[in-house]
Amino acid sequence: MDSETHVRQLGKIIGNLQSLEVALRAAIMQLDETVTSSLKIGALKVGDKVPEDPFTNYDSLGPTISKFNALVPNSSRIDRNPLVTLRDALAHGKPLSDKKEFPLTLIKFSKPDKAGQVTVEGIYLMTVEWFQEQIDLVQFALKKVGPYCG
Repeated sequence: MDSETHVRQLGKIIGNLQSLEVALRAAIMQLDETVTSSLKIGALKVGDKVPEDPFTNYDSLGPTISKFNALVPNSSRIDRNPLVTLRDALAHGKPLSDKKEFPLTLIKFSKPDKAGQVTVEGIYLMTVEWFQEQIDLVQFALKKVGPYCG
């Protein structure tokens, strides 16, 4: 794998994760009759105050998936664990290598404990196959959420 392929595949995963989060929020708006939104994207300015709703709340991916899952039948629920693990690894992991070639290894470390030690929480060799598995994982979730987005 070369650097361009690496960057392109990484971008696909990140873009798909962002699409999934927006789709989940749209589905929650459609499914939860207790929430409404009057958000006008084109009219927003920095500093504006807007009401909290499924689009504006500060929920991360995990709680957003949980809210979606609570509103849909079991057959439509998505497994949050692999998606949240992937998202956290990409957001907080370190792409490292002891060689000057690809693939890189993504390593996710914990926050330090009281003794100043960190735990290795995940090691992912970012091969073409790994990238495709992650893209497929997110695409599968997007297909489950899609029918609920209105």
